[in-house]
Amino acid sequence: MKRIISLSILLLFVFLPVLSSCGPDAQYRNDVSVSQLAEQILNSFGGSDSDFEEAESDYYTVNIGNPENLESYTILLPKQSGNFSEIGICKIKKGANASDVEKSVRAYIESQQKKLASFLSSYEPAEVEKIQNASVKIYGDYVIYFFLTKADQSRAYSAVESALKV
Repeated sequence: MKRIISLSILLLFVFLPVLSSCGPDAQYRNDVSVSQLAEQILNSFGGSDSDFEEAESDYYTVNIGNPENLESYTILLPKQSGNFSEIGICKIKKGANASDVEKSVRAYIESQQKKLASFLSSYEPAEVEKIQNASVKIYGDYVIYFFLTKADQSRAYSAVESALKV
C-alpha cells in the first residue's frame, strides 16, 4: 500500500507541471480590449489615430477569413495612400484555437506579399520592407500581426508584451 501511495505522489509531482501547461496560456492577460491594445501599439512607434483608421467591417472576412473564432478584432490601415502599414489585433473566443487564426493571418500575409511583389518595386524601400517583413504572433488569447518597418515592429511587439504580460 505504501508503495502505491508513494508511486501516486511521485506521478503527481511528475505530471502536475505537464497538466498545468495544457490549460490556457497563463503568462498573458486576456482582459485587454483590442482598442486599448491598438492605442498602446500606435503610441509605441509614434503613430496616432490621425495616421490610421479602422478598416471597414468586412475587411477581415474579405481578406483573411471567417471571424467566427474571434471575440473581437480591429485592423488599422493608414490614412495616407502609398503607405503599406497595417496593424491587426484579434482576440480569440473562449475555446477557439489561436493557431487556426494565426494560420489564416499567415496565409493573408503571404498572399499580400505575392500580390504586391512586383508592384512594390516602384515604392520606397521602407514601404517594401513593411510587406516583406510582415509577421504574426500569438499572445495567449490574442493574435497580432503587423505590416511595419522592423524598427516599428520591434517597438510594437514590445508594447504588446508589456500590455499583456501577467
